[in-house]
Amino acid sequence: MNLNNCNSDTQNKTMSIPDLIMNANENLILKSLAFQDAQKFVLSASCYALECVKRIYNKKDVSKQDIDLVKSYKELNNNLKKHNIKSEDYYHSLLFIDLISSTEIHFVELIKIILVNYPKKIGNIQFELNEILDCASVYELVERAAEEYVYKLMYKKPNDFLSGICSTLSIDEAIVQKYWPSFIEAKARRDLGVHNNWRCNLTYLRKVNEVGIKAHNSEGDIMLPNDSQYSYKVSQNILSMAESISSNLLMKYL
Repeated sequence: MNLNNCNSDTQNKTMSIPDLIMNANENLILKSLAFQDAQKFVLSASCYALECVKRIYNKKDVSKQDIDLVKSYKELNNNLKKHNIKSEDYYHSLLFIDLISSTEIHFVELIKIILVNYPKKIGNIQFELNEILDCASVYELVERAAEEYVYKLMYKKPNDFLSGICSTLSIDEAIVQKYWPSFIEAKARRDLGVHNNWRCNLTYLRKVNEVGIKAHNSEGDIMLPNDSQYSYKVSQNILSMAESISSNLLMKYL
């Protein structure tokens, strides 16, 4: 089925394109800010738990809540020993994974906003007859095609992924390029955490090399995102990248 012939029925009538873009951007901004706040909270909570451990060891007065906290803290660290990771690093890692995944979701949302409203960008997508019959409207069919388009785009090589995003959104690659290497490095590091227990592998080295980053790590190195300065730079880079993309999209569609 050729989606180039879809008409205005495919447009989302509930929100305008600028409203959808601003909503997607706001969601990522809030996530990035929450990431920074959560990093500080984890550090403070870990320091407090250690202080409670010292107070109990020195037989000083502590509350039942503090005793329960120390018990949970010790149990968590014991369970994490076999993975060679501290509790605070464990939480930093979860937060980091969530931030990068949220950024990918942000890209997906922006791309789908444009594709659903401009289905000609999708091109030719093949559907089985039963898939067409299962759709309640042409709009729903276009949404499915957009999802398939985005899925294929997400698995392209880093620079092809960038080109695909910018081509679909009709923005200049130069707008995103200065933020892209840092994002790809963080994305590749996230993949290490999800798939390789935070150990550097050849896939990570290849991806960072493709975006012009000279890796200072070797295969097998542990690459936990537990450095506060590194995490802050990643989140700030994501904020700047999202703001740059959304501002250019808004100028185009306002």
